[in-house]
Amino acid sequence: LALFDSAVASGQPVVVAARLDTAAIAKSGVVPDVLRRLVRARRVVGDVAVAEGRSKLAAQLAGRTPVEQDKIILEFVRTQAAVVLGHDSSGAITPDETFKALGFDSLSGVEFRNRLQAGTGLKLPATTVFDHPTPARLAQHVRQQVAPDEANAVHGEGAAHRLMSLLTELERSSAGVALDDQVKVTFLRRISALERALRGSADADAQDLDTVDDDALFQLIDGN
Repeated sequence: LALFDSAVASGQPVVVAARLDTAAIAKSGVVPDVLRRLVRARRVVGDVAVAEGRSKLAAQLAGRTPVEQDKIILEFVRTQAAVVLGHDSSGAITPDETFKALGFDSLSGVEFRNRLQAGTGLKLPATTVFDHPTPARLAQHVRQQVAPDEANAVHGEGAAHRLMSLLTELERSSAGVALDDQVKVTFLRRISALERALRGSADADAQDLDTVDDDALFQLIDGN
């Protein structure tokens, strides 16, 4: 009753009666946004927490190939998103689906941001899920922040590993798949464009499938 009287007299539109150990919250170094006006976190402790988060993630990435690092960071992002949304596993979080479509709003977005900060040691804005709207794109951003030198190595050994991994996945996923002729034509044209891009220029000995009519492509598909 005394708390009720205090609440009525406070003049605040919304009041919560709760026991808070503000000293313990301050020592933790991670203060929820809703408590920022009540608790001032100790800066030193916060810096240590940031360093620990970054070192843990760096340890997971150490010695991994670029492709493996991408998978680790994406799985980390999906796992944190699953926890915030109340899912049992990261399998419920599709990498290329927008956070909004997955069920995030402003409040859950902030909670998600806080979990990412605690786990990576990065400073991320409250609008993170809107700035990087899918788990895949957010994972790329985190990768840029955690290991910028490796993430930017797009012309060296890391790029080769990534391309070979993608090619292996393409071969595996396309095995035994039945496609109609028109889809095959489109597929072949895109493969041809990729080949020319890797060559760096049009090879005089290579057949340019973009200039071949559909009848010729159908003959190629049939093995003639």
